[in-house]
Amino acid sequence: MASNGNYFSPSAPQAKINVTLSSSPTLSLSDPNAELHIMLTLKVVASAEEGRPITICTDLSAFDVLDEDCGLIDVLARGAFGVLRSESGDTSKNISLGLFHVRYFTDSTSSDLRERDKRFITIPGDGSSARVVHKLRWERIFKYAGRRKREDLVPGERFKIALNRRFLKTTWWCWGDLESDLKDKHLHVWHAGPFMGPKPEEDTFKDGSWVFGEDPRLLAWEDVTEGRDVSFEIVE
Repeated sequence: MASNGNYFSPSAPQAKINVTLSSSPTLSLSDPNAELHIMLTLKVVASAEEGRPITICTDLSAFDVLDEDCGLIDVLARGAFGVLRSESGDTSKNISLGLFHVRYFTDSTSSDLRERDKRFITIPGDGSSARVVHKLRWERIFKYAGRRKREDLVPGERFKIALNRRFLKTTWWCWGDLESDLKDKHLHVWHAGPFMGPKPEEDTFKDGSWVFGEDPRLLAWEDVTEGRDVSFEIVE
């Protein structure tokens, strides 16, 4: 499938997605309910299906936002953004967000990813953006910080955050929008690409209510954050 002068081919990416990192500019020591927001903005900048939205599974990617009480290790604790690095250069002032290697398994045998509690977002195809926000309360910021604690911070300190590009990925995607053409669809676990075996041919999956995934390798990702780092300041 070609577009824009054969820019895309069956062996080339079907879409390119730019990702921009940003954060809250400040974090207030005097506010016990203060939150640090780490934000990712996703935008389709080239596509073999111009104008069509793209829906991705966010599990285990930088875009995976978990509920605080879900009991799972969040993607920040897997290394998606590294540590909060002190701009002073003193590494003893860095704040670890955790670094765990955990594999999760499901007891579900359903072919529908929705029934396996997978998480998804849609990136518009009209040139607008999608955004995900990781919200870190004080408790989460220092959850895996060892001896570092909130009381160690002083107004005027600054910290940097960067996106670990290994987490710019998805394990499953398709064309379409969760709020429109995919709203009542079953999202099948099968996707194109290696190691998946042949596409299921059972009549159950041919009634028009099922959507199969595209090859995850055919999405190209780029971190376009200016300077790669973003920073925030500790204030009173």
